[in-house]
Amino acid sequence: MIRSDDGCVVYLNGKEILRHNLPQGQITADTRALKRSDGLEERLYQYFKVDADQLVSGANVIAIEVHQVDPRSSDLFLDLALRGYPDDDSLRPKLREQARQATVDYHSKHFVGPKIKIRDGYVDGGRGMKLDETGQAFSRRELIIVDRQRDAALKQHLDFAHSEELKALEPLHRATRLAKYVDRNMSLDKNNRWSTPAVVLLTREYANEGVLLGDVTRLCGAGVCRHRALLFKLLADEAGLDVALVRGNYGDASRVGGHAWNELYLPDGRRFIIDTMQRRIVPLGSDGSQASSRYLTVKNKPWYQNAEPVEAMKPKKIAN
Repeated sequence: MIRSDDGCVVYLNGKEILRHNLPQGQITADTRALKRSDGLEERLYQYFKVDADQLVSGANVIAIEVHQVDPRSSDLFLDLALRGYPDDDSLRPKLREQARQATVDYHSKHFVGPKIKIRDGYVDGGRGMKLDETGQAFSRRELIIVDRQRDAALKQHLDFAHSEELKALEPLHRATRLAKYVDRNMSLDKNNRWSTPAVVLLTREYANEGVLLGDVTRLCGAGVCRHRALLFKLLADEAGLDVALVRGNYGDASRVGGHAWNELYLPDGRRFIIDTMQRRIVPLGSDGSQASSRYLTVKNKPWYQNAEPVEAMKPKKIAN
């Protein structure tokens, strides 16, 4: 995968293997990029597949040239990452047996309970995802894959979940700290968290293709509720917290939209909504009823209409 300001062409052992944001035909030192890369677009990686047959035994040489749309431009950059896969099927989203219960529960019930862990091979393609009899997944949007072995970014997140810093905290503070971590790592920047254009681009470019969970921010700069809630659940599992993954809608009579969030179950019986997209931690009970009433099922029924009372506590915002 690659991103550049503005365009680039890549050669492997002297032969062109890809070009990005450059015209067709012969490339010379005077060739200009087709358009300027700035704002959101320059944050996004582009995926390209290269056949391994183009490699040779021994040393292989990659050469890259970067072209600007305007020779007077004051900045230029290139960012390239290479990954090798054993065959064409290695990133094809296919449910693994060890992750079947979590995947099927979320797909059919829109809920993964706190005692069910997110295992490698978990696949989520949104509400419209289809699973055939072999476990092959299909969707009109990107298919998020959990794979701890291949996902370098996820490994870094797991290091934090296993850290002594996190283990030293009591469960509610541990969950709060973890929610801040997910929010920070799934945001474009402090002042630009609402990344709808980026995720629309991700959905369009990678519809029905597998995307590693840790690559979401590489590909579109940020993650929305479905990415955040899954990452929080996975890391909470690793951090020794009892957390559920929930999908439904959010809103009121005037406006409602699809949403995903988490529930935290504490040893003393208290429960909290953990919403890293809304930056909220909401106690489930009488004091949190007004806030929690906005969390709906996929059929727009109140999700928490029978929530058990808990100790009074105002909804908390997750600080930066």
